[in-house]
Amino acid sequence: MLVDYYNRKGDAANRDKYAAIGKQLYPDNDYWVYFELYDPSLKEDKQKLFAKYEDLIARNPDQKVLALDYAIELFNYTYAQDKPADYAAMQTKLEAAIQNAIKVNNSAEANFLMVQHLGNRVYDQQEALRAIAASKKPEDVKKRTAITADINKLQDQTLPYLETAAEQFGSRTDLKLVDKANYKSVINQLMNQYKRKGNDAKVKEMEEKLAKLG
Repeated sequence: MLVDYYNRKGDAANRDKYAAIGKQLYPDNDYWVYFELYDPSLKEDKQKLFAKYEDLIARNPDQKVLALDYAIELFNYTYAQDKPADYAAMQTKLEAAIQNAIKVNNSAEANFLMVQHLGNRVYDQQEALRAIAASKKPEDVKKRTAITADINKLQDQTLPYLETAAEQFGSRTDLKLVDKANYKSVINQLMNQYKRKGNDAKVKEMEEKLAKLG
């Protein structure tokens, strides 16, 4: 396709010319939402890629897959092996993007992505707690109390996303292997949540669901 050809060549003028023609001929084709992301320069510059996603989402606010794809890109960047310098800011940006993805399309994948994100936030707080676990300084004792409260709050915040994801995965009759693995992860995390809250009936229910999943 000419649009792809000129995009790879970095010829924006001809790319946009033929894209405009294509949009007139096939206005409902999702390709016209995505083709701008195929710009080779975006592969090397994450901030430029994120800006392009934000521009596309602003122009296509109801495009369901686009919102989730953006959130996934942000997640992979934020929680890469090498933590970005703007880690805290990216966590905030990521959470907003996932919330938007859920708003646009309340899917199991979007809810599970939020579960993973909040799980990383819990882990960060647990690391902070471990760093001062042995300290008897009054300020650290106070800090431990505050961090523990934050962890409990985050876990409570995670619960509705877990429950929604479990319901959505569970309603599917054609779970792929990756979906089944994610569903099991959700059930295991729900079990831990219910144990934390002392809800034995729900714990048993999750155990039975896990047994059925095999």
